[in-house]
Amino acid sequence: MFSYSEAIRVYNCLSNPQTIVIMGWIADQNMHDVIEKEIEFFIFNLERLEIAINCAKQLNRKANIHIEAETGMNRSGLGKEELKKQLIPLIKANQDYLNVVGLCTHLAGAESISNHSRIRKQLKKYDKIAKVLEEKAIIPKYKHVANSAASFIYPKARMDIVRIGIMLYGFWSSTEVFIQYMHNRDNKTDPLNISMVKQFKNIQSKDVIPLENTLLMIGDNTLYQFVYIENGVQQISAYALN
Repeated sequence: MFSYSEAIRVYNCLSNPQTIVIMGWIADQNMHDVIEKEIEFFIFNLERLEIAINCAKQLNRKANIHIEAETGMNRSGLGKEELKKQLIPLIKANQDYLNVVGLCTHLAGAESISNHSRIRKQLKKYDKIAKVLEEKAIIPKYKHVANSAASFIYPKARMDIVRIGIMLYGFWSSTEVFIQYMHNRDNKTDPLNISMVKQFKNIQSKDVIPLENTLLMIGDNTLYQFVYIENGVQQISAYALN
């Protein structure tokens, strides 16, 4: 999920606990709720980490965090020196209130061959940052860097988890990704050549979220839940969104 509001919509509609991760926006006043509900979230600056620690202490429970490393995108994340001098000491001093679930970064532009050299440099920098954490006995459960394009083009980037975005909806990240993938395979069948299973003309969909054997569809004011059946899906519930 990108934001707290998206995560809460999904959380409130789950019949069984599922892992939810917020990669982006969480307002300071919502941090208590995120930690209390055991929702995981990215740490991309020290300010957010300090807020998380304070909230975790007040709740007397651990915050589930993913450390985002800055490896070359230059948009968000913590650099190697910032990690060594500030983040690691903070984590070590507050181990009773932090659960380091993941170490991640973002490979921007992985869908273009023109960025190949930079992506390789990012992966090397990520490995060095991971080693710095491991030397201080901070061992993330998951390492993850690959988006849709990187998961196809850079096999070593798949690690423990991949963060599939656009390909979840049946689209290639770029023509370059499609050509490179097909060139390296004996079977030239397009794996993303999807077919129409069911069309909902009365629902204006904002997002579609697959969850194991169910499918969530977020409309303007309603969240719909479907189950997969042979050759299609069947609606089983609808929740009004306030």
